[in-house]
Amino acid sequence: MFGLLNPLLVATGATPLDQEKWVDGYFADLALMIAGNWLKIWIEIGAVLSVIGLYEAQLSSCAYQILGMADIGVVPRLFGARSKWFNTPWVGILVSTLVAVAVSYLNFPDIISSVNFSYSLGMLLEFASFLWLRRKFAEANRPYKVPLPLQGWWLCA
Repeated sequence: MFGLLNPLLVATGATPLDQEKWVDGYFADLALMIAGNWLKIWIEIGAVLSVIGLYEAQLSSCAYQILGMADIGVVPRLFGARSKWFNTPWVGILVSTLVAVAVSYLNFPDIISSVNFSYSLGMLLEFASFLWLRRKFAEANRPYKVPLPLQGWWLCA
């Protein structure tokens, strides 16, 4: 928390607060005004490395999720192929990369709309799965059970 709060407090306390200037990249400009070019360069390097790390983490998790789905038969076995050298799911990495490249051509509002649409479909699938499993396996032993009858959950869904 202090890693974000301290730089933000310094930036807002050492410079005049003009909210119209706070656009992408302005934090590096503030570093230039406060401490000089060396801090601006370090902030830009840190931002680039942070984005690369976040992308790699997301790419890895998506690739291994695709591999797991191939292992249990949800998607074709082709998606479970692994690299001979590194034992990584190369088809999952390729699919995730192609999706990222395709999305990079969209503008930001379209990306947000598609993410919200996909999330909504996922939530509908989750509710449908819940209702189906609750009806099909009503007497199954569970570590917990939602304390509403099935009719109450139809209203919530």
